[in-house]
Amino acid sequence: MAGPLGESDETGPWEDILRPGLDVVFVGYNPSLPAWRTGHYYANPGNRFYRLLYESGLTPRLLVPSDDHLLPDFGIGATDLLPLPSARADMIPAARFKEAAPLLREKLRNFAPRSVCCNGIGVYRHLVGGPPAGLGLQPEPIGTAALFVVPSTSGLCNGRASQRLAAFRDLAAWVEERRCR
Repeated sequence: MAGPLGESDETGPWEDILRPGLDVVFVGYNPSLPAWRTGHYYANPGNRFYRLLYESGLTPRLLVPSDDHLLPDFGIGATDLLPLPSARADMIPAARFKEAAPLLREKLRNFAPRSVCCNGIGVYRHLVGGPPAGLGLQPEPIGTAALFVVPSTSGLCNGRASQRLAAFRDLAAWVEERRCR
């Protein structure tokens, strides 16, 4: 049964995929309903997240949502601005994301990844409080973590596939360069 925001009434655990020192932590808006039901990040069948990780070289093989527990093995983490499921992020009042942002910034500072990547420009706007300087590396970090923006991987978002892949490849190149240091 769905609640007023389209979220599941079930309060299954929604856990961050975080550990100290990851290469990159991806930040999404909030769990989709399929993600919430399965307990796995980016589980909506239309989401391009895992394909872009693979095609950009961030993972050596194509993962599926049930493999999300393997992400830290590749130096990757995942979290959301708000652990509240909905069919679409715009179903949640913007004030809820704004309220959650300071707590997430503090959590990210504590885990100290090398980089944080906002999965979508809107995520960046909520997390930082203004528009990004474009896609890719941003001028301001979060703590010691470089901050990136990639186009949303959501199947609900239109856009050029080549632009998404190029942004993921830029992130992958940055991560690889830092691994070699």
